[in-house]
Amino acid sequence: PQDKELSMLEVGCGFGLMIPFIKNKYPYANVVGLEDNAVIAQIGKKIGNVICANIEIDILPFAERSFDYIFLPDMINRFEDAMRTLSRLKMYLKEDGKLILLTRNLLHGDYFVKMLKGKFETVKDGDSRIKHFYTKNETLNLLTDIGMIPRFLLKMTSEPNVGEEDRRILDAIKALPNCVIGEELNVVSYIITATLR
Repeated sequence: PQDKELSMLEVGCGFGLMIPFIKNKYPYANVVGLEDNAVIAQIGKKIGNVICANIEIDILPFAERSFDYIFLPDMINRFEDAMRTLSRLKMYLKEDGKLILLTRNLLHGDYFVKMLKGKFETVKDGDSRIKHFYTKNETLNLLTDIGMIPRFLLKMTSEPNVGEEDRRILDAIKALPNCVIGEELNVVSYIITATLR
């Protein structure tokens, strides 16, 4: 409900541009952003409640069970130890709260063709912060392993942006009998919601 007092945390909020967007829709929400880049966080403070902190190593200024929602927009691939970090985040979630994370799909045609050609590093698109890649199932397993229950999975789709030769490769893969990968070639990323119980 838009008139409910909510507490929300966005990890890796960048300049905090989502904060006013959320506050506009949910005026009674307390929205906090975490950003580990000090320069970006300083600019973000002019936009919203942005705190400069690294979720993996810093002591955070929140009490346990503080947030109704914790957002992780494409952050899981940047963690040195995703299981430890997700376990830590879980402590800040209210009993009936929700963790909402976005994770890239490495089987999307744009990435998959690069990997087939041995160009795995280009999948990172120059983002040196990426430490690991997690598949959809690995992400779901991580959540289960830390005692959370995945509740909802949304697929964000887009046709692969590839040339004619790569398109033929992808079409040949889709045509293989019993090929499960074919269904994933158009999925750019997943949004996964998880709860404590």
